[in-house]
Amino acid sequence: MLVRESRGPGTLPGDSAVATLSVVPHRPTWPARSSLRLRLPLLMSVLVCVVLATFLWAAYREVEHTLLQAGGGRAQVATDQLANLMAQGAQQQLTALRGVAASPALRRYLERQADVDRARARQALASVTAAGQPAVELWTDGGSRVLEAAGPPPANGVARAMMTS
Repeated sequence: MLVRESRGPGTLPGDSAVATLSVVPHRPTWPARSSLRLRLPLLMSVLVCVVLATFLWAAYREVEHTLLQAGGGRAQVATDQLANLMAQGAQQQLTALRGVAASPALRRYLERQADVDRARARQALASVTAAGQPAVELWTDGGSRVLEAAGPPPANGVARAMMTS
């Protein structure tokens, strides 16, 4: 609002003559949409939203990166443990096979291939077989199979079906 003082003609501002006051409505020179009263809160809200979105995105990326590193580390540990278990099992099996291969019963059977030696050789080979595993075979240097010893039958028929296919 603007208050305007009007005086009669010929009066000076310092005279004690009666002055009339009138109220003139204020007309904005700027449109309402460009007023700071509207623009400033809107701009501050947009700025807060952009900063918040940036921090949330950065936090999400950091959590994702940390989880991937932790998961990769755990997978590596599990892989190493599994490899060690398999290596130990393979080493034990290899040691057992070497012991059976050095047994005199197998050597005698390979030299003579008599029925008496066959039973002892089969018993020696059966000591390294396991349920559900393929049979252990004895081959000559010439490439012919002379003896086969299968392990005990599996507990269910599924493993047997897998071995024959």
